[in-house]
Amino acid sequence: YPGVKKFIDNLKNHDIKCCIVTRSPRNYAQIFAEALGIEYVIAYHDVANKKDKTEAYFKAKQLLRTYERDIFVVGDEEADILPAEKLSMNTIRITKENSIAKYKYETFQDFSDGIEEVIADNYNILVSEVVFSWDSIQL
Repeated sequence: YPGVKKFIDNLKNHDIKCCIVTRSPRNYAQIFAEALGIEYVIAYHDVANKKDKTEAYFKAKQLLRTYERDIFVVGDEEADILPAEKLSMNTIRITKENSIAKYKYETFQDFSDGIEEVIADNYNILVSEVVFSWDSIQL
């Protein structure tokens, strides 16, 4: 997604921790995490249930040491959003399709431009955590 690196750098400048959750193998995901400066990765081999991301999001919550209500899951598929909703996490979907996500943007750039809306709406709960859920991570 264009603008991802700049966006993540902005989050880090505000002391917001990030985690990548992916169905990709760890060695592949780690390359992108390092390029983006993201410390935490939950990959394919880190969870027992490979199809449902609920376990992966729960592990991300543990790594980030926070509450579900303080986590924003950013995904590009409804399969990223459903388990986050089940865990009462905030959801942001990058798509041109309809979505159950709390926030929806057509492009990552739109999301990056609209982040002030998310922060304003959730100022009391947006403390320090964002989980990016990508099954095909690209820079």
